[in-house]
Amino acid sequence: MKGKQAVELEQEARVREVGTWAMEEPLRIMLLDAVFTDAPSSAPATPPSVLLYGLNIDGESIAVHVNDFVPYFWFPAPLCKIDGKEVPLEEASLETVKEHLNQKVLANRKKTGVSSDQFVAAITIENRTPLMYYRRGGPFLFLKVEVWRGKDIGVVAKELTVLAEENDMRSEGLIWKDQTSHEEGIKLGMRFFCDTAMAGGSWVEIKQAKSIPHDRQKTRCSKELTACWRDLIGLTPDATHHMEFTESAASVSTATNNSEDSSTQHSREIILDMDDQSDTSLPDDEDLPDFTQIKTKMSTSEQPSPIASSASSLPTISGEGAWNLIAPLRIVSLHVQCSGGGKVLSDTNESSSASLAKAGRGRGRGRGRGRGKPESVIKPSKKGRGGGEIRSGSSGNEEASVADIEGLGNLVGGGSAVPSRDPVLVISHILQFRGDRERTRRIVFTYGKNSQQGALAGVELREFDSETAMLTAWREFFYWEIDPDVVCVYQMKESLRYMAERFKVLKLGAFDIGRRKGQTTEVKSVVTYGKHWVRQQARMSSTSNQEVFRAYVEGRLVIDMLRVVLVSFNLSTFTLGECSQLFLGTPKEVLSTAAVSELWQGKHGGLSRLLLYSLHEAEIALKLMERLQTVPETVEMARVTGLTLSDVLYKAQMVRVQSLLLRSARREGWLLGGTTLNGQLSESPFLLHPKDNHTAGFYQDPIAVLDFASLYPSLFMAYNLCYTTLVHPEDAKTMPAHQLTTSPTGAQFVVASVRRGVLPRICGALITARKQARDRMAKENISREEHAVLDGRQKALKLCSNALYGFTGASASPQQALPVADSCLSMGAASCKQAVQLAGSISENGQVIYAQTDSVFVCFKGSSVDEAIKLGTQAAEIVSQAFPSPIVLKFERVLCPFLLLQVNRYAGKQYTSSEANKGQGTLFVKGIEAERRDVPRFVRQICKQALYDILVENDITRALENCKNSIRRVVAGKWSLSEYIMTGGLWRVDDNDITKLAAVTKGSHKHAGASTAEEGRGPHVALSVRLKRKDPDRQFHIGERVPYVLMANSNKLQDDMAEDPIDALIGGIPVNTHVYLENKLRKPLESILEFVTDSSTLRELFTGSHTVPPPSAYVGAPNRTQGLVSSFFRPKSLCLYCRKPLENRQGALCQECTLSGHAQKAASTIFHDMAEQEMKLAGAYAECMRCHSGGHFQSVLCTNSDCPVLYMRYECPQSLALVESSLLKLDQQY
Repeated sequence: MKGKQAVELEQEARVREVGTWAMEEPLRIMLLDAVFTDAPSSAPATPPSVLLYGLNIDGESIAVHVNDFVPYFWFPAPLCKIDGKEVPLEEASLETVKEHLNQKVLANRKKTGVSSDQFVAAITIENRTPLMYYRRGGPFLFLKVEVWRGKDIGVVAKELTVLAEENDMRSEGLIWKDQTSHEEGIKLGMRFFCDTAMAGGSWVEIKQAKSIPHDRQKTRCSKELTACWRDLIGLTPDATHHMEFTESAASVSTATNNSEDSSTQHSREIILDMDDQSDTSLPDDEDLPDFTQIKTKMSTSEQPSPIASSASSLPTISGEGAWNLIAPLRIVSLHVQCSGGGKVLSDTNESSSASLAKAGRGRGRGRGRGRGKPESVIKPSKKGRGGGEIRSGSSGNEEASVADIEGLGNLVGGGSAVPSRDPVLVISHILQFRGDRERTRRIVFTYGKNSQQGALAGVELREFDSETAMLTAWREFFYWEIDPDVVCVYQMKESLRYMAERFKVLKLGAFDIGRRKGQTTEVKSVVTYGKHWVRQQARMSSTSNQEVFRAYVEGRLVIDMLRVVLVSFNLSTFTLGECSQLFLGTPKEVLSTAAVSELWQGKHGGLSRLLLYSLHEAEIALKLMERLQTVPETVEMARVTGLTLSDVLYKAQMVRVQSLLLRSARREGWLLGGTTLNGQLSESPFLLHPKDNHTAGFYQDPIAVLDFASLYPSLFMAYNLCYTTLVHPEDAKTMPAHQLTTSPTGAQFVVASVRRGVLPRICGALITARKQARDRMAKENISREEHAVLDGRQKALKLCSNALYGFTGASASPQQALPVADSCLSMGAASCKQAVQLAGSISENGQVIYAQTDSVFVCFKGSSVDEAIKLGTQAAEIVSQAFPSPIVLKFERVLCPFLLLQVNRYAGKQYTSSEANKGQGTLFVKGIEAERRDVPRFVRQICKQALYDILVENDITRALENCKNSIRRVVAGKWSLSEYIMTGGLWRVDDNDITKLAAVTKGSHKHAGASTAEEGRGPHVALSVRLKRKDPDRQFHIGERVPYVLMANSNKLQDDMAEDPIDALIGGIPVNTHVYLENKLRKPLESILEFVTDSSTLRELFTGSHTVPPPSAYVGAPNRTQGLVSSFFRPKSLCLYCRKPLENRQGALCQECTLSGHAQKAASTIFHDMAEQEMKLAGAYAECMRCHSGGHFQSVLCTNSDCPVLYMRYECPQSLALVESSLLKLDQQY
């Protein structure tokens, strides 16, 4: 019979059975990755293995093996029946329960071939309290059941539940009153991190450890250790560090906890201060920290205490320990350039002379980090290391000309790259050392007979004879020479996944680029929900269902910037070109596979240009990661929530909140799991609908916008809403009314003076920690690095705080409690309704015109902007006093004038303070097409200009005139094709569905399956099917946004009008301006203008004379509608001046204009149009020459469909031809 202490001693002895554990001083590392593996079934009674990867302050990689941690779950302890009396269970009976349980599990698992009965490692008794419901009389006795394998916990818990329900141990005198297991669903990794107070990116102290000799090491790290899990102490505080804890889960606070005491009033002030939306951008003139000084600080600091200790004993970022900073990471940005369409011969078709032996022909010797590899197989080329200009590697027989940019049809396409066929041509790396930017290295791998032509200044060139030799050498180079901690890519599918497939095709062995020896790197598809789930939903968020790829690289953090952008932003196409333009402010060159093949053959600049292009791709991905602060934000989210860095990038909010709750519960003796109250939410937020209440319209009077600061977290804190304070309906009858709070749904909760809930205290801790981070950010002596870390931390804390409500109400939550979630919703609705009543009564001229969830819009008739600001501030203060702390309504802004269209669709000229009112107000838009990226760009521009004219300039006449001019430009073809591009997401179909649809003929979609045919509708899906027929190798993925334009043809359905923008540009097909005007522009523009003008003016806007195409749309226009019925009827020529039809098709002006002498004015207009087009064309040339990789002497090969300059470059010559033909016709007449 073993007690708790005996079990712990046995586990420690298992780890410390050999070697000496004496250490001069504790080792401190920043945790980079963690791998948890159950022991194989062939090794019974063996704990799981935990492998931790980290970095010390010098940047050395450290691997720590932990082999004594055993997962567990909790189960109510039975009662012992002795002499007819029921008494608490004694430790003497635990071994009997363990043996009985092992035999019962074995009986269940025998059919799977398991013969060992070693499932349960140990059973101990501890005091715990279930999280759900307020319970008096606790804590209660629970069995802590430790299980050897994490995978067996579910089976063991199930069998123990059956054992308790059937009371199979009644003969031994054991009787169960409660048969509910707890925390059996907690994963091994979360359990380990919770018990050790560790997290990804956190600093960990190892008090004692044993070093593993090099010849026995299983990893490629500089040092490898074995440690006991109790010797690991987390140093970096998590989100619950500032949480106020009680002595035990069952203790009842005797202190008064009224809602208006000093602590809650302080919380109200913090929430009011924390809810601002001020910019937290990085300072520009601060350098990264000196890690030498940090190392000195850390080595001279006092002995740190565990996370569970008091806050005063922990080193802070401004103190000596600097446990909030980030270790000096080695970051590599990687780009893999492939050929496509079978244009380049791969190693699979080479002669037998191209073998693995060629790997040794790489030139030079490299140096790795740490202990390195005894014998290096690579050395960098010495070419191009000095200064000077980039040398072109073009062959002598090519024609290099700046004007050679007309062959767009020859540049696009080339076929998609297929790993089984198309080789890897170039692998580019940009290696940065965090904290030492001057040591940046640029390294390029390539091969072939032209590789000597690829020398670039400042670039280390590694040349090989074949792709096989290059890939084999690259694998060694990756984990021995550069050994990165962070790998940055854009589009994992086209980089690491492609290389992994090439390793399989070329039979190069395992694609093992992680830090564990012999561990193959897996790259798997990750889908948010899946197409089948999405099809069953009535509606969904358009950005929620995405397919990306995740690389499992042990010991390294792999960041796919595509994934980062997908989950954080709403873009049109999510291409690297669009990201570069939006986030970095610079256009980006895009080369098709056809252009890559041309460069590989030595044309247009040759290999040197291809290498420069590939390096630029890697550089943009790296800059994007720095611009979005991906590394510090990922690290801080992991530290705050207690997850690994990789899980932060790929796991959703539910796991984050569960980890937070588990950590908080463990420190007080609460147990997660158990009873859950599942179902669908019955409550909804408050809404004062502008249409139903007839308040939608245009307001010249100022509108004050009032917002509740962090409404749902404030409700949890103010009304003590929590699992632990929810009173069971039967228990509520036995409690006095003054100890209960009843929500509008009828659910009841104990007040804070009886018990303060866990969730309210978590909210308070998150808010307090965020304020401390922002206060530190406001100091002047903060470094750029520290600012980035703190900014990432405050963002992570805000996200977690707002996610607590969703965790209680979501059906996917492991701890759903509908009474808590519904109570929060109903109390929020009641608060908003009360705020509407109070805010509207502040002033005699005040009227609430719109309110939703946590926002109230108050119109102060006849007031000035300054008066509205004062009244809005006064109203916010009065309303706040009507609610318990920390609920607070704050003044947000004044909008004057204001345009209210619909729910969540409004705009106005905003003022935030009286000082700001002295200057020019700014345009504020929400929900209107002017801000949406899924509509054509010209629609956004027209709507935004109209709003600006109406609201900022206060000139409705000007707005209408600008709208007419814009529509005139549309029908005249003056807008670029890029302005008409729309995008649609493949939310419900994947590549298999598109392949099935492409295999059938038009009109026969029923053969592809009913569901597939149904989901095949939509312009973007129809275009995807046609693109699949054109290029069968192209692969589509769920969530991919497909760009398209609607072209003028004989089809009536938009599905058949959709065309790829580049194909439309090449074919010179005109857009269907009628569809764009009527179906895309008219509705959003009319919704804006209907409140500022009359119906006849609106009607005239889309039917007036300005909607008639000008002469330039007809005169001399090429035949772009070949094959249509309309192509057999020649349109009448129009007068170049008055647009009247001409009787004589050969003339330029009508008889009236000729007699009136308007020829000179017509010529002046034509010359003006010609000059405008020539200026645009020159600007396009200049922009492309600055952007592309060919310098000043090579052709522009870019096919970036997200760049407006591309379209301008090819449209301007066509427009010039039209203008010149009109001028020629006028010249012929005179």
